[in-house]
Amino acid sequence: DNAANQLVIRRLLDRLGHACVIVPDGGGALEALARERFDAVLMDCQMPGVDGYTATRRIRSGEVAGVDPKVIIIALTAYAMPSDRQTCLVAGMDDYVAKPVRLESLREALQRWGISADNAPSAALMPAPSPSAPSVAPGDLLDPAQVAMLRELPGRKSASLLEELIGIFLRETPGLLAEIEALAATQQTERLALLAHRLAGSAGNLGAGALRAGGLALEETVKRGDWPRVPERLAAV
Repeated sequence: DNAANQLVIRRLLDRLGHACVIVPDGGGALEALARERFDAVLMDCQMPGVDGYTATRRIRSGEVAGVDPKVIIIALTAYAMPSDRQTCLVAGMDDYVAKPVRLESLREALQRWGISADNAPSAALMPAPSPSAPSVAPGDLLDPAQVAMLRELPGRKSASLLEELIGIFLRETPGLLAEIEALAATQQTERLALLAHRLAGSAGNLGAGALRAGGLALEETVKRGDWPRVPERLAAV
């Protein structure tokens, strides 16, 4: 449901030679799957309304008319712990890609399930993978490898996806932070956890590792109901 996430995924799939249909939540996914055949579903886990886990269980149950219960489902999640992968698999997902999604990790996941595009560009035209890229030093705000990848992908209205994501971030984040603070003051768990997760996703797209970590820590603290620690988490964000 995050506009920046949608834009990144669309551009990565474009680069890999795939067409995609984007929907805002799990309910939209079920409707799309009932209308049309897809090679795979890239399933975000945290969405308003019908989340990714619920949508996956409904697909696998075979209860939704017209939906193939065996369609390949690849989780897209902000978490990268083994327990999170297990949660996705138990829900019925086939595979797992951690966010922020990188071109190479997405391509590898699709290829594991035999999904390739006839019009995919040759490896020579793809951004070079950088497994040996230097790690981000504590003082760095942005991950250079993520910034480089975004700079190479075209935006919808800008020369590069990086430019476009910066614009989205600057437009949306002040209002998002204001709402997060208001929700924290009134201890509204569900909405606050969702917006903290959304903030983490936006930060992760830009390679802002510290802000991403802060958003995820706030989300987890709220879900635990540890309200005395929330002001500390907000201050870190």
